[in-house]
Amino acid sequence: MPKVDKVGYGELTPVKIEMLSKILNMHLVITQAVISRNSYFKRTYHYIDLTAGKGYSPDGKTKGSPLVLLDLVHSEKIRMPYKIDLIECEEKNYSELDSNVKKYCQQNGWDVRNIHLHRGNYEDIVKDILPSKKRNGAWSYFC
Repeated sequence: MPKVDKVGYGELTPVKIEMLSKILNMHLVITQAVISRNSYFKRTYHYIDLTAGKGYSPDGKTKGSPLVLLDLVHSEKIRMPYKIDLIECEEKNYSELDSNVKKYCQQNGWDVRNIHLHRGNYEDIVKDILPSKKRNGAWSYFC
């Protein structure tokens, strides 16, 4: 797969994004149903994108995973609070991601307070995002 600004993109990227959208939609619907029936679960859906990219494919025509998720959490079917963490290591991509997410949310009248962008390597950043507990001398990370 060729890369543009270290973002992979090919002729099947639009198909991959369409399939991701369907998978995420199904996951959100199921998760919402489970959460609503079990009061002991956390009420906030937490999505972490480890390699968020720019928000769009390199050609600028296909929405990337961050924007696809935003569409889904604001759909009529989904009525649960969310927190979104987007991680991108490339400075140029991070700047474009920040701009694209803010612009997309503004165009749709969506609040950006629950969307958090992080610049750096996800291996380092995800440890600070995920809650953790120390058990038997070892750290466990969980959502």
